[in-house]
Amino acid sequence: MFDIDNLIIPELKEQLESFDKIETQAVFLLHILSFELYFPKYKNRIANRWFMKTGKKYSAETYTRLVNDEERVKDYAGFGCNLNDVKIFINKLCDDLKNGGKNYEKLISKRKSLAITIDEWDDDLFSDLQEPKEPARQSLSETLARYKELVDRQEERYGKQTKK
Repeated sequence: MFDIDNLIIPELKEQLESFDKIETQAVFLLHILSFELYFPKYKNRIANRWFMKTGKKYSAETYTRLVNDEERVKDYAGFGCNLNDVKIFINKLCDDLKNGGKNYEKLISKRKSLAITIDEWDDDLFSDLQEPKEPARQSLSETLARYKELVDRQEERYGKQTKK
């Protein structure tokens, strides 16, 4: 199983934790996937850490697609995620890419729909927590009054209807 923490040396961890925004942290994590390009100063140490943790040589080419999806990962991170959530998401995507990428789009879409759902929430959604709730059932007189109101409105618009 892929674990991005196997690539994070202490210097990178310190930089990662210094960022205030989760979106910036997410992009930084993606850059770690292409550490030879973004962190040439540390490339040997990062590669050695990966090898020591996994027993395998790291192949950045496998994860290029994810690095190119920076905006999608950044968008996901911006929807109430914490650093651990983003790492789990990246790990799942990397696992899929390592195994051929058959579920990659499905994973991205699933997270995207979750993010959209969270984004569409409105404060009104929680307004019932502050205001007293209306009774679930109306009395018969309330129901009849509402029915009469609807009939009257109907008659105003279309005239009185007679049964044939």
